[in-house]
Amino acid sequence: MYELKVPMLKDAEIELLDQSLKAKEPLAKALNIFQGDNKCFLGTESPILIGQKQSLEDMKRYNALKHANTLVDDMLAGLKKFFIAFS
Repeated sequence: MYELKVPMLKDAEIELLDQSLKAKEPLAKALNIFQGDNKCFLGTESPILIGQKQSLEDMKRYNALKHANTLVDDMLAGLKKFFIAFS
């Protein structure tokens, strides 16, 4: 077996990756739903996005993510832009 001469990840780096995955989970679930739809209509898809937005806001409100709050803020800003564009 070959040995890679790459330093191991530190605990804080692993925690950052883990929290990043948790932050992306709500939108990933929504995208999985959308991939299965043949026709997407705002009236049927917006409740899904609103639910995912609520999940992200809950993560922020309850300080569930120590390292990935900026990522959550960016995703919430993107969702806000989306809803403004269609309102």
